[in-house]
Amino acid sequence: MTKQKTRKTLLIVIAVILLVAVTAGVICYLTLFRIHDTTTVATVNGVEISFGELKNEMQRNRSDTLQYFQDTYNADTDSSEFWSTDFDGQTPTQYLRQLSLTKVASYKLQQQLAYDHNIIANYSYQDFLDAMEKENADRAQKVENGEAIYGPQSYDIDTYYDYTFSNMVIALKDRLSQEGGILYADDVTLKNYYEQIKEQQFKKVDTASYKVYSIAFDTGSGIYAYTKDQATQMISAVRDIILRSYNETSAVPAAYPEVEITDLQLSDENANSVYKSDQILYEQSQQLQPDEVSEVFEDMYYIRVLKCYSRESAGYKTYEDVVDAVRSMYNDEKYDKYIEQLCNEHPVEKNEIYEKVTIN
Repeated sequence: MTKQKTRKTLLIVIAVILLVAVTAGVICYLTLFRIHDTTTVATVNGVEISFGELKNEMQRNRSDTLQYFQDTYNADTDSSEFWSTDFDGQTPTQYLRQLSLTKVASYKLQQQLAYDHNIIANYSYQDFLDAMEKENADRAQKVENGEAIYGPQSYDIDTYYDYTFSNMVIALKDRLSQEGGILYADDVTLKNYYEQIKEQQFKKVDTASYKVYSIAFDTGSGIYAYTKDQATQMISAVRDIILRSYNETSAVPAAYPEVEITDLQLSDENANSVYKSDQILYEQSQQLQPDEVSEVFEDMYYIRVLKCYSRESAGYKTYEDVVDAVRSMYNDEKYDKYIEQLCNEHPVEKNEIYEKVTIN
């Protein structure tokens, strides 16, 4: 073999070795730096926030983001360039990503707190995915065996996250409300809290009496004689009679015998059932004091007007009757403030992957 051929062969071997090395390096790089659902995009108090967690939360907040930019900027959310358009220094994608990151950071701090109190055994995103996979496999096996299961046959990520997270928070609040916990409140504290909130939360529905003046209007079935406009005109005239008459219960039937007049008695005992059966009527009644008359309003297939004849305060539900509700409200309020404090104390640290999290 000549020296020239030997040199050429050597160069070919070197080129092949270099090609293999470069290819291996590229494969290694792509393997190491490929973005997975479990790739870390940020940390909060040393806890990793993964790509998948943030992207899922962005999907959950997508509709709220669309609504925000519609309401605030009258943005064309159907535009193909909407997500990359700058609005006062930020794009919708940036807004959505930051909004979602703030929420996920709060979730992770709560999970860390639950872990510290031995309520959960782990809280990485991979642990969550593994637990969901196992749960779904167990459910599938039970279905195959003809065993009863509660809830869905299979969880998706959103549903399973909500399910496990809400159960965790319930257990965490219970643990923290025990003596020595940050939510603990003795009876004196709870009674003071009751006094602060009883006007908004525990005021009984006033005992009141009303008369309801109604005309049904036809919705296309042909059952009723009047159109919606005709019924509205008649009830408007009825309202005028009520406002200027001292004896409307006689004057209205004399002028409009087709108007239905019914009594409505409200008290704390029946308020809930009235609300459930006719929410519009109930809400109208709560706006009136004695001798006041409502505006004309539509209620299902009726046009109505309402007059209040009497109304007396029924006082408040006693502390003893609502102590469990008071404790729950106290725990919720104090817990929310504590989590807000934790979020303020532990800013989120983002890495270079954070900006790559997007949704379509």
